[in-house]
Amino acid sequence: MVMSQSTLATQLRGMTKTSVESLAITHLVDAYATFAQDAMAGVIPIAPSGIQLGKTAMSAALVGMSAPGAGLVSIPASIVAFWVAAATVAAFPGTTVVTPPPNAGLATLLAATFPANVAGSLTLQQAAAALAANMYAQAIIGGTVTLTIGGTAPIA
Repeated sequence: MVMSQSTLATQLRGMTKTSVESLAITHLVDAYATFAQDAMAGVIPIAPSGIQLGKTAMSAALVGMSAPGAGLVSIPASIVAFWVAAATVAAFPGTTVVTPPPNAGLATLLAATFPANVAGSLTLQQAAAALAANMYAQAIIGGTVTLTIGGTAPIA
């Protein structure tokens, strides 16, 4: 299995509303981790230990996200933190080098998406789908592994 945009949209749509930042962080991290647990590098699935490393890093990077305007900075930074932490050879057994997806364009994509989501002009399903499209598009670009048997494979 590979990461799926629809899985991410479903997870985002199912998040429980809360005004408590720590709970919001937990919900977002869990939603993203459910999406990322299907990551594959060629035929090698990401190990649960990689997901846990990613969750820990993502959670830490989201602290303070509830401050006005902070989401646009902290959410992309947290997703980068997730992949940097998860990109270990232990997370992708059978590899010698793991290069995480850089998510270089995520902040720009989210900056275009957030205003419509915040304005309330979209349904929850539409807003979740838009965020999932942004996050998915960046998660599948540029991440690679070098296999112990030789060659490279993309993280998808």
